[in-house]
Amino acid sequence: MMNEIKCGAVLMAAAHKQGVEMNHDDATVVLSYMGIMDKYLLCSPDLSGLTLRHYTGGGKFTDTPCNILGAVRYAVEVCKSLLDYTLETKERGYTQDARYYRKEMKTLKRLAATYATALS
Repeated sequence: MMNEIKCGAVLMAAAHKQGVEMNHDDATVVLSYMGIMDKYLLCSPDLSGLTLRHYTGGGKFTDTPCNILGAVRYAVEVCKSLLDYTLETKERGYTQDARYYRKEMKTLKRLAATYATALS
C-alpha cells in the first residue's frame, strides 16, 4: 500500500534510503509542486520505493515508479510551466511571482544535477 508524501521529513527519509541526502527546505520545495497537474508523490511503507500517481479522472489513475531524481525532475517541469505561465499572462505585476519561481527553479535544478550525479 503506497501512501502520499505530504511531509518533508518523509521525503528526506525516502531520499536517504536511495543513498542521497536532502535537507528539509529542499524537500519542502519539491513537495510544493506535487498535486499540481493532478500528480502526487507516493512512497512504499518502508520508504524504499517512490511512485508518481497521475489522476486521469473518474476515479482512475496511472502509477509511474520513480526515484528521488524523477520526483525532482517532475517538480522542475511544473515549476517551469508555472514560471512560463506567469511571464506570459502578467504585465508589469509579474516580477515578484517570477522571482519566486526563478529562485525555486535554481534550487530544483541544483537538486536534479546533484542527484543525477549521485545516482548514476
